[in-house]
Amino acid sequence: MITISTFFILVGAGSSREYRGLDYLNHTPLGLGTLTSNKVVRVHSPRCTDWDFLTGYYYDRINQTEVEKMLDQGVRELSGMSTSQSAWQMIMAGYQSGDQVAIKVNNNNAGSASQGYLNTEPQIINAVISGLTGIGVPETAISVYGVSRNIIVHQKNVVLDL
Repeated sequence: MITISTFFILVGAGSSREYRGLDYLNHTPLGLGTLTSNKVVRVHSPRCTDWDFLTGYYYDRINQTEVEKMLDQGVRELSGMSTSQSAWQMIMAGYQSGDQVAIKVNNNNAGSASQGYLNTEPQIINAVISGLTGIGVPETAISVYGVSRNIIVHQKNVVLDL
């Protein structure tokens, strides 16, 4: 079983004053507030990997194209929209040019930069970045981070060069 993991997208205002000293008590969240209820969406594809559980590392055998199809299906189901672009626009409602977007990855199993046991895989990070850039978020406005864990070496090596 391959777990793609969860991710969070945070959007902050573009100016350094607002970005560095964000007033969390008075901050208006952007995005998912346009959806009518909380949802969990499950998407499965047996074509996501061809790892044999013996050879190499599972994360080297994840199919990027299949992950992108799965994320596309998931955001459309989450939003109720018929196209990926309209789904991402709903998820990112309120995004304005100049805003910074941060993708918080789950690397809770990473004790060091060389460990990579069932964390957010680079293929899902790339798919999220692709969804964001598809609605006009420039790559230069996107950051990928982990608060209390390292960004894993195989994430750095596979994630789009930002």
